[in-house]
Amino acid sequence: MDLVRPGSRVADIGTDHAYLPIELVKQGISPVAIAADVREGPLRMAQRNIERAGLGARIETVLSDGLTEIAESRYDDLVICGMGGDTIVQILEAAELKNPEKRLILQPQSVSDRLRAYLYRSGYEILCERFVWDMGKLYLLLCAQFTGKPEGRSALDCLISPAARRERPAGYADYLEHLLKKLSKRRAGLLRSSCAPRAEIEKLDTLAAQLRELEQGEMR
Repeated sequence: MDLVRPGSRVADIGTDHAYLPIELVKQGISPVAIAADVREGPLRMAQRNIERAGLGARIETVLSDGLTEIAESRYDDLVICGMGGDTIVQILEAAELKNPEKRLILQPQSVSDRLRAYLYRSGYEILCERFVWDMGKLYLLLCAQFTGKPEGRSALDCLISPAARRERPAGYADYLEHLLKKLSKRRAGLLRSSCAPRAEIEKLDTLAAQLRELEQGEMR
């Protein structure tokens, strides 16, 4: 919740039970919020939770596929959590959101490298990343803002942002270890193939070496 700007109106996409908007409003971080979901069942549960919290006047539930039913003027900070990176990209592409006053708080469950690559080439800057352990699993949260300056970035930047490498927040070392394990698994899978592309294996080896340098504090 610390990535949401105090005083900002929040739209929580894929809200499920609306726990996040309820806490944001209860704690005074957000004056109002939108709890949106593409499924009617979770949205009904979200509405019941909101009413139990006595926040029906300040949190609106919206049945929406991504941002299709939510006007850009109705929120300041956009939260999309618990979805695959490709799904988050699809939502952002469909919304054509290119407003430097908006802030994105994203929590991809997979292919975060493809999400970062999309943000870079679409003119977003990744402001910070957070790594959080919950129930024995490591989760990534990233915060981004539109600058209008599309950039081509390295494969390393797509694995872990320059902002994270500068700041080295809590869980940074754990995330590097997680990435190294993923690269090792991918490399082993390629080697089992009878026609493994050498260039791809070399790319994985280069990335692994760069991540080990980061672990040792020798590279940013």
